[in-house]
Amino acid sequence: TLDSAGKCSFPNGGAGKILQVVIAQTATQASTSSQTFAEITTDLRATIVPTSATSKIIVDVSLYYSSNGSTATTRILRDGSTMVSGASTSQTNDGDGTIYIAANWMAVISRTVFETAGNTNSRYYSPFWNTNSGTVYFNRYQSNATYLGTSSIKVMEVGA
Repeated sequence: TLDSAGKCSFPNGGAGKILQVVIAQTATQASTSSQTFAEITTDLRATIVPTSATSKIIVDVSLYYSSNGSTATTRILRDGSTMVSGASTSQTNDGDGTIYIAANWMAVISRTVFETAGNTNSRYYSPFWNTNSGTVYFNRYQSNATYLGTSSIKVMEVGA
């Protein structure tokens, strides 16, 4: 409910309220030429302990990629093994998002995935990546390290 002063209240005791936010960011540089998915960097692990099993967990990533004409696929995994979104993993380049990065281009990839917490156990979320050919670079321009970027992950617990 929104009152005349613009203040929100939640008549059901907090549904929709952001209960906690965990943020990680990094300027660490990396590259991959692998078709096997690997964690981009442990710097983007965001650990959260949900306060309720019924809470929604929303994960937002903003990842800075470049290449010389390659495709990069991103998957957001819980505890390094479970895809949060439930997207297809049957093909080498299936995941939460795939982008073709043309030669001499840089791109910021944004993805949002969510799930119900299910329990109040500690867990971490982290982005993983692969490429179908060539090399993809993280947080830097593909031909040299003069144009650098910063990538981030944000994990929010929202009351159900």
